[in-house]
Amino acid sequence: MLTYNALSGLAGRDKVDTDMVSAINFLTSSRWALLEAHGQFVADDGSEFSLDDDDFQHLLATGELIHPATGDPVPDARTKVMPYFVVNFPAELEVQAG
Repeated sequence: MLTYNALSGLAGRDKVDTDMVSAINFLTSSRWALLEAHGQFVADDGSEFSLDDDDFQHLLATGELIHPATGDPVPDARTKVMPYFVVNFPAELEVQAG
C-alpha cells in the first residue's frame, strides 16, 4: 500500500508538499495513469475497511460514507478515510515481445 507519505519518501522528499500532491494527481489521472487511488476507512473503534471504488468516489464527490459494517452514515467521513495508491501499468505501455 502506497500512501502520500510513502510516495514522498520514495521521491526523496521529507514531507508531502503541493508539488508532490500535483505529481500524484497526474500519476492517478492521466491517460496512462501509473497509480490507482483507493480509500481505507478507519472506524472510531479502530477497525479498518477497504472501500470499493464506487464508495470511495462517492465520498470524494459528496463527503458522505455509509459504514460498511453498520450501514449508518459516518459523521465527518473525509477525516476518517486514508487514501492509498496501487501501481497500475496500462496495457498501452507494455512492451510487446516480438
